Amino acid sequence: MRATTRRAQFGSITLILLILATALAVATPLYAQPGPSGFRGRFAGDGPGAMGHIFQQLSLTDAQRDEIRQITETSRDAGAPLHEQLRAARQALNDAITDEVVNESTIRALSAQIAPLEAEAAVQRAHTHSAVLMVLTPDQRDELETLREEARERFRARVDQRRERHHQPR
Repeated sequence: MRATTRRAQFGSITLILLILATALAVATPLYAQPGPSGFRGRFAGDGPGAMGHIFQQLSLTDAQRDEIRQITETSRDAGAPLHEQLRAARQALNDAITDEVVNESTIRALSAQIAPLEAEAAVQRAHTHSAVLMVLTPDQRDELETLREEARERFRARVDQRRERHHQPR
């Protein structure tokens, strides 16, 4: 009887782990994909999902809009090889994580390969961010900071709501 119970528990745990691994295997490559403009990050383009919705509220001139678009396109093109390396490295790490046998040394080595790529991508995003800020007037920069703070507050509120929903007694 005890062996049957343990076998059932082991089967349940195995099923849960299999579901989690499958979800991770599906979600990780999707998360690692570039945004609509092909570039991941704050200035990924002028469409929704990046900072585009905020830029639409800044009353940019056509010249500013064109210059920002040029900056983001140039950044995307320059960063494409790096982002492809990151995508491949993340996929390899995900494959190692979801492998049937855990190989810690492989996972650690693949994680260590990703770190400098992430650092370089962060530096590229910072350069793009700086270049875009230089296009804005001082008033637009102030407004951008206000809009960002409002967006952060809305995000925090959504996170708090989700926490409250998940921690309610059932």
